[in-house]
Amino acid sequence: MLELASDIARLLNLWAIPKEQFRSLMYYIAEQGNTSDEAQFLQNIATKATDYREDIMTIAEQLEAKGIQLGRQEGIQLGEQKGRQEGEKLASLKIAQNMLSSV
Repeated sequence: MLELASDIARLLNLWAIPKEQFRSLMYYIAEQGNTSDEAQFLQNIATKATDYREDIMTIAEQLEAKGIQLGRQEGIQLGEQKGRQEGEKLASLKIAQNMLSSV
């Protein structure tokens, strides 16, 4: 998708679309378009389609916030998983120690 940013910007400059349609289009492309670098894609369009620059920056900020939130959730899940594994390991060690001490 990144390689199409210039063409998309050129089309936006030729044919203005309502802001809401533009936002929907950008969200869809950024999230579903297999864009290798969402931020660079949006930046390229913002540079060339100046009428939409403010909307693009808002979309970029929202996508960044969403990414941060997903990262936090992933971190919490990994932390919980590691905690469970450590707890299970300690429980196994405790059982083994109890078995050895009762012999």
